[in-house]
Amino acid sequence: MELIRAIGRRVFVVYVAVNMALCAVIFVAWALPRETISGLVGRYALEGSRVAMAVAAVIDFVYFWEPNHCRFTAGQEANARQALGYKS
Repeated sequence: MELIRAIGRRVFVVYVAVNMALCAVIFVAWALPRETISGLVGRYALEGSRVAMAVAAVIDFVYFWEPNHCRFTAGQEANARQALGYKS
């Protein structure tokens, strides 16, 4: 069982890294350092973008076990950037 958890953690790390890389490449004009697609969408949704709110609703539906996934992720990523010394 511990082996399965260890593999799951590694897979999650790769998933997040790929997500950040895709965000940086696809949304280069809007992405901030250390930002996932969910975080980018959540940041714009928090700023009031209607398109981002609609996209966030779809992403939040996919991540049904985490209410307000995009907005929560945007906050976590903002805290991480601040802790790492990035300027937003």
